[in-house]
Amino acid sequence: MPRRRVSSHQADIDRLTLEAEVWRREAEALIALAGPSPSARCLEACCGPLGALAALAEAAPDGHVVGVEADPELAAEARREVARRRLGNVTVVTDDLLEFRQPELFDLAYMRFAPVSLGRPGRRMLEALRSLCLPGGAVLMQEPFGAFHYAGSESGALEKLLALATAAYHAEGVDMHAGRRLSSRLAAAGLTDVVERRARVALPAGHPYLRLPVMLADALGDAILDLGTVAPADLRELRRLAEHEAAAPALRATTFELVGAVGRVPLIGRATDPHRATQSSTVVST
Repeated sequence: MPRRRVSSHQADIDRLTLEAEVWRREAEALIALAGPSPSARCLEACCGPLGALAALAEAAPDGHVVGVEADPELAAEARREVARRRLGNVTVVTDDLLEFRQPELFDLAYMRFAPVSLGRPGRRMLEALRSLCLPGGAVLMQEPFGAFHYAGSESGALEKLLALATAAYHAEGVDMHAGRRLSSRLAAAGLTDVVERRARVALPAGHPYLRLPVMLADALGDAILDLGTVAPADLRELRRLAEHEAAAPALRATTFELVGAVGRVPLIGRATDPHRATQSSTVVST
């Protein structure tokens, strides 16, 4: 999920690192769908503290992977994680995607959970990814669609908290259901041969990702209160109930659907069809 200002930056790092692990298999599957060569130059935009850097490094062992992250603390954490994992073909750069430039274009550009996905800002991010790719190169994106489905939730506090977080993100230009039209967005940006992949993850009892609604509510801070739909005392009580629910031994969940799409930068003179997209679907579990 998108990052945001939080009272504890470490909490943001922990959540984003957890998400990188939860969705690693899907990142690997989408990268395999794109089929980069072992010597490919790969970019991950908005990589956060880990992202898919390890998956990209493994897919292009003789190539080079560049992670771009605008937040200096997240970029520093990514460098530490790269060193810890001994990813010798990975470099992390502190820069804004919209301003990032390299002397050489990339064979593959990847981004998961765009920090802005609504309106013109969202289109600019996708255009930036495309502009950094060689003709014939692959643009990969992964975005959420739908919500968590909890089993064993007595009060429904986790679902209610997630709904509030979704509304607060939307107010800031982030569409938590951006996956529903991801393929059409890639096609509208002029990318061709768009292929889509969808997956959910089954979370067993005790899995830390069951707490995602709590983590998002903490990350959003006062933005939820700014909606004017919940009082501070009610939000604190809802968070308390959600935390209690997440620790229940009988609680399980299926995540939102992660939609991944791969599109190709057209070769010179190749026509594009904005309605052309194919889909494959799968359900995975951890």
